[in-house]
Amino acid sequence: MRDLVCLSDSYRSKLFDLLETTHPEAFDNHDREACTRGSKLTREFLLQQFKKDGIEVNDEVFNMLLGSFWSREFYTRAEKYRKEKS
Repeated sequence: MRDLVCLSDSYRSKLFDLLETTHPEAFDNHDREACTRGSKLTREFLLQQFKKDGIEVNDEVFNMLLGSFWSREFYTRAEKYRKEKS
């Protein structure tokens, strides 16, 4: 059921680009605290973007979309963030 609703590749990429530009620290996952901060920041960012884009979702659908957001691309960008900080 989790994969029933997901973001399109193009919309997800647009969101990643915007998140990376406005909140690059969301990709910081070097320890548990950083992951928690990044997760919270990402959730808030997505809620704001969905509202801005006129996408109305309930909690269950939001969680499905959030699950599809944390994809291979997210972790690729997190790796890039970590290398840039090193």
